[in-house]
Amino acid sequence: MLNIFWVLILAGAVYAAYYVIMYIKDIRDLLEEQRDQNEQIIDLLEQQNPDREQW
Repeated sequence: MLNIFWVLILAGAVYAAYYVIMYIKDIRDLLEEQRDQNEQIIDLLEQQNPDREQW
């Protein structure tokens, strides 16, 4: 009976670790998308203000 208990604990830990890893992966993907959007915004701003470094 004790072995079943430890198997259930181990299965729960693996299950939780899997979802934590997937959550971190989703956050990383969202941050990469945000970085790409920020780079596009910076490019547009540099096109509108090509001489901004003279300020």
